[in-house]
Amino acid sequence: MDFKYKVSVIVPVYNVEEFLPRCLDSLVNQTIDKSEMEILLINDGSPDNSIDICNEYAAKYPCIKVFSKENEGLSATRNYGIHRAQGKYLMFIDSDDYFSLDTVKGVTDFFDKVYDEVDLVTYYEQPFRNGRNLKSHLRFRYYLKHEGVYDLEEYPYILQMRINVCVKNLGEENLLFDTTPNFRQEDQEYNNRVLMRKMKIGYSATGCYYYAKDNENSIVATKFNAINLFEPSMAYLERLLGYFPDKVPPYFQAIVFHDLRWKFESRILLPHHYEGEAYEMALTRIRELLARIDNAIIINYPDLKEYLKDFWLSQKKNANIIPYVRATRLMFLADGKPFYSRTKMGIKIVRFQPLDNGNVLVRGYVDSVFFNFVDEKPELYVEENGTDAKRLDTQLSTFGVLVRYVQVVKLYAFEYELDPEKVQRFRFYVKTDGFEIETAYSFRQQAGIYPDRDLTEIVCGNTLISYINNHNFLVKRLTAKEIDEAETEQTEMFFKEYTAELRLKAIQYRRQHRIWLYSDLYTVEKDNGYYQFINDFDKKDGVERYYVYTRPYEEIEYLFTEEQKKRLVEFGSEQHKLLYLSAELVLSAFYGRSPISPFKTEKDETDYYNMEHFRVIYLQHGVLHASLRTQNSAENARADKIVISSDFEMRNLTENYKYRHDALIPSSMVRYDHIDRTAPPKGRILFAPSWRDYFTTSIGASKWETNLAAVQKSDYFLNMVAFLESETLAAALEKGNITLEVKLHPIIADAA
Repeated sequence: MDFKYKVSVIVPVYNVEEFLPRCLDSLVNQTIDKSEMEILLINDGSPDNSIDICNEYAAKYPCIKVFSKENEGLSATRNYGIHRAQGKYLMFIDSDDYFSLDTVKGVTDFFDKVYDEVDLVTYYEQPFRNGRNLKSHLRFRYYLKHEGVYDLEEYPYILQMRINVCVKNLGEENLLFDTTPNFRQEDQEYNNRVLMRKMKIGYSATGCYYYAKDNENSIVATKFNAINLFEPSMAYLERLLGYFPDKVPPYFQAIVFHDLRWKFESRILLPHHYEGEAYEMALTRIRELLARIDNAIIINYPDLKEYLKDFWLSQKKNANIIPYVRATRLMFLADGKPFYSRTKMGIKIVRFQPLDNGNVLVRGYVDSVFFNFVDEKPELYVEENGTDAKRLDTQLSTFGVLVRYVQVVKLYAFEYELDPEKVQRFRFYVKTDGFEIETAYSFRQQAGIYPDRDLTEIVCGNTLISYINNHNFLVKRLTAKEIDEAETEQTEMFFKEYTAELRLKAIQYRRQHRIWLYSDLYTVEKDNGYYQFINDFDKKDGVERYYVYTRPYEEIEYLFTEEQKKRLVEFGSEQHKLLYLSAELVLSAFYGRSPISPFKTEKDETDYYNMEHFRVIYLQHGVLHASLRTQNSAENARADKIVISSDFEMRNLTENYKYRHDALIPSSMVRYDHIDRTAPPKGRILFAPSWRDYFTTSIGASKWETNLAAVQKSDYFLNMVAFLESETLAAALEKGNITLEVKLHPIIADAA
């Protein structure tokens, strides 16, 4: 076949005027002789000024050819370019990405050397966001180390998913991209069909595809959620495995598993917008795919955390996993072969929590995947003072629920109330089949103990708890002066200048001030935090009370008197940080780390956890009916106490969320104290449906962006509309002379 050029580079163009010049500059400055390259810019009906940029570059560079057509989508646009390409090789680039300057020459020169061996050559891809390089794909970190040809039977985890490829131009025999509506795996599907021919791939060590992940309008940014992906994605994976009625080649097993894995971990696999039988059928489809994947593909998958390997194996109906204990070693067999062995049982300490009676509540969980495959709960014991041991009760931990309410790993939570007057030393251990398994401790950040930094002590209330190397904890009561001395010594020994300055300032400040902080959330003008602050402000008890505002000051200043304005503090400010670290109480209508913490991220707060002495009082702003244990359970919530207003809440929070009775404060919501009770009652019903997180994307601390189109197409929305438009409802309201008031959650309100 005769070709006019050595290579055709196909560039779909749609709504990318911000990024297009960067892409085109990388192409026109390639080191390949420009007479050997054509650049096909295909304008896919772009609504912005992209076509003007294309024409501007085409006027300067003869190697650029510009085409325009009606909008048909990415795959059809690439196919349009394939049909018109006159190069020996085809390369593709999305117009918000760019090439290193040696890419086209380096890749095509290498392809010339291996032309008869492979149909596809790949090269390095570097993802980046906001100017910073991100972690590269595992294929480059583990397998594609040297230029050459790789047999996919031997290297199943190369996993060529994206379009950093060069393929042969076969004219009428060219494979085309799949144009199925809403199909989002066109790169993967195209590569798979090309690779099926020879089951080998070439790797050029010269060249780099720079993959931008900061384009908010890209398909990945706007369409990658389970609502859009599940059905077309599952249909494709089922079709892919259907090509192999008998044994599926390891490479394509790995492709399917990789696809399921990353979507699951990215929270976009499971179709939580389905309910009941439809949802169960969706899970069955996933398990049927897994049944055709060998255990070894999952077990040997690189960089996959142990608990996730076990989770995926547990979803395989033909996994045949056998756990057992051999002396003091935990073992697993898969297909009769050992794949997991441990001599230690993990204990993760979550938090040390001061109690009203002066004791300390130690929260944690048994951190071992062993219990994924056995029916019994762990036998967990605490040994006090080296002799007395007692068994602790355990229950499934919400920390094992990692992806949208799915119990990925069976971790077992516990709590231990430590009396420092009676206990000077304690340790935890687990027995299995009568054997004591050696303990390996670890600590969540909130625990405030960081053995890797030699920071092994924390003050909790007036108790010093020290973790020592033989896996015991030492306990000692401290005076107020000793507390300050201990934390000052820690600060000077273990913390950098800025952190140390703030810590020392807070230690000094709390000696002279009693601080209570009150807060709500940016989504509301005023809530229980505001009303509690107003109610408490004039109390003469030596406490300095501050209201933390999250909305612009000019929007809320009218709510306060001149004296109260002196006690307003801006959320996240340096003053807020100081008061936060000095506080006795934080009273908030919204709890969790981000609504109350002045530090932007958990990492930012890590250096202060072990000197935070405040307790959080959650001023409940609604009655919790939904099952939200992963957010609200006692073991992982930030609330030390919760104000409740109904017997139902008492039962719900103790039975389902495992709060202690002494952590609940029966009362009414403080904002209701401001209702005019002298006014005649009105016949009103409040309809206030909650939001659904699968319609939203987190864009920051306690902030979300809603997919409006997805909401309006969903059963959630359509059923809501049907209810509100119901003739039966209208008749009932009219008969009872009742007004229906609709109040949507602020996060979802704009979508309706």
